[in-house]
Amino acid sequence: MIRLLIAFALAVVMAGCATNKLVRITASLEPGSSDKTGIVFGSIGVGPSSEFDSQVFNFRETGGKDSGAIVFKNYFMARPPLDFRDDRSQGAVFFARLLPGDYEITGAPFYVGRGQFSYWIYSRHKFSIPFRVKEGHATYLGEFLAGTEKARNLFGIPIPATGYFVVSDRYERDFAILRTKEGVGELANPEKAVIDVKAIDNPFFRAGAP
Repeated sequence: MIRLLIAFALAVVMAGCATNKLVRITASLEPGSSDKTGIVFGSIGVGPSSEFDSQVFNFRETGGKDSGAIVFKNYFMARPPLDFRDDRSQGAVFFARLLPGDYEITGAPFYVGRGQFSYWIYSRHKFSIPFRVKEGHATYLGEFLAGTEKARNLFGIPIPATGYFVVSDRYERDFAILRTKEGVGELANPEKAVIDVKAIDNPFFRAGAP
């Protein structure tokens, strides 16, 4: 019961206008029906070592205050329909239709659901991962798979202590999936802008397959 209440509270906190089931954005970032827009997309999920119940990307217009989030919940009651699954990963493709401009990812917390002992894990170092939305373009950021590193608590029990995202280029797979999504519309001028892990220089992000 406690776990269900926590899940419900998180859903309320992250509520907003969704471009698809994985994306929550504030009303001020939501384009109007007559606005010129572009699409940013990628995939998010879990790798074989992940023990997180949720992983999140927080994003906003560069230097702005209004925010959005890409949320992947990895427990039975809230998991979105999976777009891919194999022996190394499972996850889904996200997309957001946004006004053209410069944006940044400013947070990537992980959630560990342990009833009354639930907790969030945040990066110890602030970061800003820039991306650009272009009118009439679909911009690909990459695949982001969560992984877990453990440490022992005061009772000697191994628990998730920190996390990371493995960033890979799965453009061909993810773009093919994107084209099947409801609400995507025309997808002219797709282009890759896979996040450069070396440029971020943060242990929360690690290089995967090119």
